[in-house]
Parts: sequence; structure tokens; C-alpha cells
Amino acid sequence: MSNRPEAPVRRTQIPQWLQAQPPVSSLIHLPDTRLAAGDRETRHNPQGCGANQFRCLQYVSLAADGTSSILLRMSLPDGFRYLPGYYDRTQQAALVEAVLDAANTAPFFRPRMPRTGQPLSVTMTNFGPLGWMTDKDKGYRYEAVHPQTGASWPAPPDLLIRLWDDVSGYGAPFEACLVNYYTETSRMGLHIDWDEEATDAAVVSVSLGDKARFRLGGPSRKGKTHSLILSSGDVVVLGGAARRCYHGVDRIYPGTSTLVPQGGRLNLTMRRVTIPA
Repeated sequence: MSNRPEAPVRRTQIPQWLQAQPPVSSLIHLPDTRLAAGDRETRHNPQGCGANQFRCLQYVSLAADGTSSILLRMSLPDGFRYLPGYYDRTQQAALVEAVLDAANTAPFFRPRMPRTGQPLSVTMTNFGPLGWMTDKDKGYRYEAVHPQTGASWPAPPDLLIRLWDDVSGYGAPFEACLVNYYTETSRMGLHIDWDEEATDAAVVSVSLGDKARFRLGGPSRKGKTHSLILSSGDVVVLGGAARRCYHGVDRIYPGTSTLVPQGGRLNLTMRRVTIPA
């Protein structure tokens, strides 16, 4: 890694076009660095942290004459890793098939908020020895069995086990993989994952299907946030200081992927729950 000091972040408002739904063709991920006229977004890593690991996010506007200008540059918190295109199409399809197979014995269910009983906009299931869930009476927690069938959660596919071993940096396997299914109207409010004992372990997340606008803040819910577009096959790691950063999903871009049958987005989030012996 380079020892050069990090360049200062430009203090500017996120442009309006970033808040609107972008055309699919305007979203490009490195290491493919070729931009066509009209492309407005690219992500790159000026710190030299490796081709698929990002410490900064940069929004670039490219004019028809080939000139470009930086509209916004944001630093990412320590421990945050963004790995675009980690899984190729074949691997993504294998993960979707594993989810569909798992749903035969651990069907998707709609969780509810503690106390109020308000339903979440996502449906969910789990892989692993433990599964995350929430309901009105018992709140956020991990359980060893499905709330409706009483059966154990299905074992995770090898692709997820290898991913955890490759990117988590943790000396014990994950115990829960929460699978959330998003429709075009689903959202996930700003939150931190803090229901685990092993908060020293990273949270590893896989995006499959339609693009989503992922919002990342800091350790305060009321702090400043930035957003980036996650595409199918992308992986995000929240470790270190980023483990305490608020994050959420505030938009799904329907029709941007044909991977998931009947559309939508699957998000697979791996967590270590208990402290290793």
C-alpha cells in the first residue's frame, strides 16, 4: 500500500442526479475503466489497496468530448471493504439456486418489529447453525430453528464458506447467514448489526439480482451519510470501525438484473454470533 497521505474529501453536496434512478448503462465498476460519453459514475481506489478493494469512492462526470470532472469523493471508514464483481454470473446463479433450494425446507417469512409488530418490507430466511429473526414479543435475536417449521436452518453453500474464509479475516466460521429478499418497494432503514456477541468479527454481505442504493453513515444515526450502488455479485465487508457504522438500503432499481426469478434482490449477510471458545 502507498504511504502517501489520503487526499482531502471535497466538501460538496451529492448531485441531484445521484438521488434519482440512474440508467443501467451509467453504472460502471472497476477494473473495467473504460467510460463512454454520458457515464456518470465509477469507483476507483487511489490508495493502491488492490484492484478490488476500495478505500475511497469517486463520482465522475464524463462529457461528450471525453473530458471528465470529479463531482464527489468520499472516504470510506476503516474496516469497510467494497469488492465489486466478486462473483461472476455462474457463481451468482449457483448462489441463487442454493437459496431457492433452502427455501424448500426453510421458507421465506416476514419478520416483525419488536413491540409494535410492524412488518418489515423484506422477507427472509437463513443458512447456518443459527438464524437471525425478529418478532413483536421477543425482538431481535438468533434462533437455531425456523420460526414456522421448527426445523434447523439449512447448511450454507461452499461458495459462502470460501468467501468468509477469504475476506472476513476471522479465525472462526460464520454461524448465521441472513437471506433478505427485496422487492422494488422494499427498504432497510439505517441500522448497525449489534445483536451478536462476537462484534469483533466482520459482517460480510453479498448482493444478488437487482441493483440497490446502499447508504453508509458513521457511528451516529444522525451523522452524515453517503450512498453507492451495489450490483449483482458485489461483496461488502463491514469490519473494524465500520462494524459500528450505520448502514441501510433505501432504493431498489427494478429490472436491472435477470438473475433472480421474477426479479428482485437477494442480500446474503454472514455473521459470527458467539465468541469462539
